[in-house]
Amino acid sequence: MPDDLESLARDYYDFRQRTWPTWAHMNGEYGYADRFEDLSREAEDRQIAEARSFAHRAEAIADVDLDREQRISREMLAWDATARSDFAESRLAELDVDPIFGPQAMLPVTLPKLGIPSAEVAEAMVGKMQGIGRMFRDLAERHREGVARGRTPARFAVDATVAQLDAWLAAPVDDDPLLALAAPDEVADPAAWRSRLRAAVDGRVRPAMAVYRDVLRDEIAPQGRPDDRCGLQWLADGADTYARTIRFYTTMPFAAQEIHDIGLAQVESLAREYRELGSEVLGTTDLPTILDSLRSDPELHHTDGGEIVAASKTALAKAKAA
Repeated sequence: MPDDLESLARDYYDFRQRTWPTWAHMNGEYGYADRFEDLSREAEDRQIAEARSFAHRAEAIADVDLDREQRISREMLAWDATARSDFAESRLAELDVDPIFGPQAMLPVTLPKLGIPSAEVAEAMVGKMQGIGRMFRDLAERHREGVARGRTPARFAVDATVAQLDAWLAAPVDDDPLLALAAPDEVADPAAWRSRLRAAVDGRVRPAMAVYRDVLRDEIAPQGRPDDRCGLQWLADGADTYARTIRFYTTMPFAAQEIHDIGLAQVESLAREYRELGSEVLGTTDLPTILDSLRSDPELHHTDGGEIVAASKTALAKAKAA
């Protein structure tokens, strides 16, 4: 029997939260505060199968008795579940070593943004730290799997990530950025809570980070791709991985070269706009001079928040009037 759309949508939302508990936590779903993303191959396989099941269930709901908004909801659910499972099948965790958006770079940014409104959520953060430790160990295994399948990261990214992990682990545990969390007023014994948090970071997260660092340095880096072969195109399945990624992030069936050409055209279009405005405001059409002025001329910089708000309102009014 086909699913009821409303109940299917609720089930899919629950699936999304289980799969990405940090996203759920950030959205105020505190029942997921003790969890962190499971990046193991086994979990990825389960998530792909479950997402495909949701897509099939959505596609099985007939148009009969669905109004326009409900049909859109059904199609959106089917597309999202399909796109996510297609993207996950690219197995990017096998080679995704990233000094900009990797966990060692994003955790200090993300964790302070997570709400801790109660003593229960504060205690759940201890569990989250344990999950973070598992994540680093899982990543080490995923990269080993990637090497075994000939899917290796770029060497420069591995070296930069190892340097970041070295710097993190060289700092005393009391200065660990994961401990930069404020206890809510409801915590009866903040010192005891912080001690439990510290124990989880010191006993679970940092040893796992050291394992991850060692695997990257000793096993993955020697297999890393050089700068002249750092792009996905150099992987045996690079074209397919590109296609899955483009579909997921753009919803469009573009080839990688088409995306690249669009980007080049946009860069050239922006350069023309800079020259036009530079001639009007700065008296020059020389692009390097214009860009240098934007970066270094104090006369072109805002001095306080009020100026930024006023300029934004002016720009918005111009856009609406255009």
